[in-house]
Amino acid sequence: DDTFDAYGTFEEIRLLTDAINRWDISAMEQIPEYIRPFYKILLDEYAEIEKKMAKEGRANTVIASKEAFQDIARGYLVEAEWTNSGYVASFPEYMKNGLITSAYNVISKSALVGMGEIVSEDALAWYESHPKTLKLPSSISRLQDDVMTYQFERERGQSATGVDAYIKTYGVSEKEVLTRSKIMIENAWKDINQESL
Repeated sequence: DDTFDAYGTFEEIRLLTDAINRWDISAMEQIPEYIRPFYKILLDEYAEIEKKMAKEGRANTVIASKEAFQDIARGYLVEAEWTNSGYVASFPEYMKNGLITSAYNVISKSALVGMGEIVSEDALAWYESHPKTLKLPSSISRLQDDVMTYQFERERGQSATGVDAYIKTYGVSEKEVLTRSKIMIENAWKDINQESL
């Protein structure tokens, strides 16, 4: 996340995103030297896990995790494009991308890898259908992160904060955004509880 937000130039992160999407060791030549160790470790770790899971007939969970990692890289690139151009997204547009960059999806899909036989093809298909039960924690994560970090992100020059997107879209004060964010988070928790019944 910080490579995309703070350390990499826009061109460097575009190249890294392309390499992650290609998921091939030959793509390492196109990325900056300082990012290469990360990229090699990423590929090596996934290859090792995929080999082990293939022996167990469960490579599908590794593929799902890998795709989630590619999704989050593309989401981070979208945020970098917004910052690079000074664009402030509408709140719905921001949240659509923010559900990906909250990292909930990549973390939870990666957790599926180690859950054994409990993750059947049907369970994975359900997960891939993006049910409300899984979108809600992403929303909570995204909103809570935005409330906690928006001032720091502004100081770093990011234009793609959720608070700013909400202000732009609904024309309310920063204080009102924070109040409404708290309400949205509380409502998401209520919805999770309702979905769980």
